[in-house]
Amino acid sequence: METDTERQYRSVSQLKEWRQCHYRWYLAREKLDENGQRIWQRPAAWLAQGLAVHEAVEWFEKSNREGSLEDMKQVYSEAYDKHINRLAEETPNFESWFGSGWRYPAVKDIPRRYDKGLRQVERYYKYVTEVRPQDTLLRQTNGEPFVEVQFQIQLGDVWVRGVIDQVYWDDQALDWRIRDIKTGKAPGDEIQLAVYAIPVNRDYGMDITTGDYWMAESGKPTIVYDLTKWPRSRLEDAFGELDEGIRSERFDPNPSRENCMFCPVAAACEYAAYS
Repeated sequence: METDTERQYRSVSQLKEWRQCHYRWYLAREKLDENGQRIWQRPAAWLAQGLAVHEAVEWFEKSNREGSLEDMKQVYSEAYDKHINRLAEETPNFESWFGSGWRYPAVKDIPRRYDKGLRQVERYYKYVTEVRPQDTLLRQTNGEPFVEVQFQIQLGDVWVRGVIDQVYWDDQALDWRIRDIKTGKAPGDEIQLAVYAIPVNRDYGMDITTGDYWMAESGKPTIVYDLTKWPRSRLEDAFGELDEGIRSERFDPNPSRENCMFCPVAAACEYAAYS
């Protein structure tokens, strides 16, 4: 019998990456360089920003929303420094980092992203304390708020794991919903939220069929997503295709300007259309 340490897990991010470009998945997650190390991935300040905002939100929710905004900002600040320093230790040459367009190379984007993240933290605090304080988080079985909760499920023959940002009660719709927090410009899709609903429904005896993305740039959620478009059978097919493609080593490239421009492993890709 396959043990937990031997089991190969897939994830929503892997599925998204695979669908965009099989070869990107291979370079980022499996291929080794001549020294037996993982392929270098180009860092960006927005990575630290996203992680730090999530850590600040998690801290605030685990304080039962009793923490102050200033304390929440301090958590964000420390987390941002931690992640930037880690990335800088791995890639000390900032000219090798992603920037935000020609106006903001990494040396300018790092402080800029710090400020953007602070504003996003402020928006979250205002949203849950002033705009929609009646929308409360589900409580886990241990009594803690349902925020940044790890899960693993089996979809067909494929094991999938990840982290669910939130499950909250929508006081206007009078229903429970899955929520993911996005610090970038684009939300996700139904697939991510539908996968997250499965372990919640399993573990809490619920029937959640909707979800949304809370967009930190606008300070409000997206439209409500109908998760019934992705029943379990359809998710099993999607992850089954992903797993079969990886195991059969079908790593076809899919170069395009859109796919390659922000690909973190484009520097190691002989097919890159834009690097």
